[in-house]
Amino acid sequence: MNDDALREELDLVEEIRTGASLREATLKQKIASRHDVKVIKREFEVGSLVLRR
Repeated sequence: MNDDALREELDLVEEIRTGASLREATLKQKIASRHDVKVIKREFEVGSLVLRR
């Protein structure tokens, strides 16, 4: 009986972990897309003068 309960709980933990992983990936994509909207895209070529800090 105890082994069966442990196996069921292990399956539940794996499901929870998978769901959390999917939510994390979705959130990272949202954050990245919001960041990319604000970033100014610039293209540089060899010989371009740039300000170094």
